[in-house]
Amino acid sequence: MTTAVITFTYNERINLPIWLRYYGGNFGEENLFIADRGSNDGSIDDVGRANLLKIPRNEFDEHQKADFLINLHKALLNYYKTVIVTDCDELLLPDPLSYPTLRQYIDESDFEFVNAIGLEILHIIDQEDPLDLTRPILSQRQFARFQSPSCKNLIARTPIRWLTGFHSTDRDQLDMMKAFGATKWQTLVRLRIPSALVLIFAGLEIAAVLAVIGAIVGEFVGAQVGLGYLIVALNFSLDVPGVFAVLIMLSAIGLLMHGAMRFVARRYIFWIRRNDAPVMA
Repeated sequence: MTTAVITFTYNERINLPIWLRYYGGNFGEENLFIADRGSNDGSIDDVGRANLLKIPRNEFDEHQKADFLINLHKALLNYYKTVIVTDCDELLLPDPLSYPTLRQYIDESDFEFVNAIGLEILHIIDQEDPLDLTRPILSQRQFARFQSPSCKNLIARTPIRWLTGFHSTDRDQLDMMKAFGATKWQTLVRLRIPSALVLIFAGLEIAAVLAVIGAIVGEFVGAQVGLGYLIVALNFSLDVPGVFAVLIMLSAIGLLMHGAMRFVARRYIFWIRRNDAPVMA
């Protein structure tokens, strides 16, 4: 079972060798794909047998990057059973008590995609020595902090569509905010949050439908009123048409809530380039 690993880089002199060593050790350097955006610090001079894709460095476009990644990921699935996508500073680890290596986890697991739990490794200065890059990182660090933005899909055996988020903030815009003396709060409210609205509304679109499902499941368990309770009651009395009538009502509610989120998204993120105004790019 073959596995490919993709990452994006730009002047990753520290992180790229660690990434190459870890994923190359698990899957072989020939199965690594590095999409580099014009590094000039020598970090890509020696990437071994890894596949180096040099992308012209122009104005940063998160949508363009997402489109490139979607197409590359889909193309690699024609030749590989599994494709992993990580940032250059991300190391994907399975539960060491169950699987000693990432490769063993992938080879022995049956899934379409896997969402990782994001943990940021911390350095407690008064308890831990400086990091030695020649040794395994986790053996030198005991503490980590949960990072919800890093909880994302990293492993897939089916084509995946990625979204944009806070990283869609243009670097030139950030520099302009600093040049005009904007505080961190002003930068957050007036630049970073508006730039992240596409991801926020994408989440709201999904949540609008899942909220209906969650409410119904909750009513299955312990409610005395509601559509979920009504489904249970009608099913108990073998009223099949009644059950389907309730299901149609629930479908309509889900569609209305999803449509409402789409409508609000069009009003509040009207500047985002889109085809037929989809929130999920």
